[in-house]
Amino acid sequence: IRYGKGMFNLRTLLRIRGSCFFKSFPASIVVGALGFVFKLSCKWDKDAENFFTNVLTDNSAYSSLSVLMGFLIIFRTQQSYGRYWDGAKYIKDMQAEIFITGSNL
Repeated sequence: IRYGKGMFNLRTLLRIRGSCFFKSFPASIVVGALGFVFKLSCKWDKDAENFFTNVLTDNSAYSSLSVLMGFLIIFRTQQSYGRYWDGAKYIKDMQAEIFITGSNL
């Protein structure tokens, strides 16, 4: 990766190769549009405003999301930790094989 000089290099921020911006942009547009629609519905309809107020004050949705996200983060962390130690073991095995090969010469 080559970075240009300067404090605000827009070419680095907006490049296509190696950037996750173009993959995440459509999802952010959808979420932003949904938020806009929800805000407009609250402004025009009092029943919708009461519904969203009840959803926001009830913390069961937040606690369910927290449990789910915690489980996913812990699961992925355990997977990566296991892969790290498998890789470290394979490197040590390779070093041992190279040492044995060198000592047999």
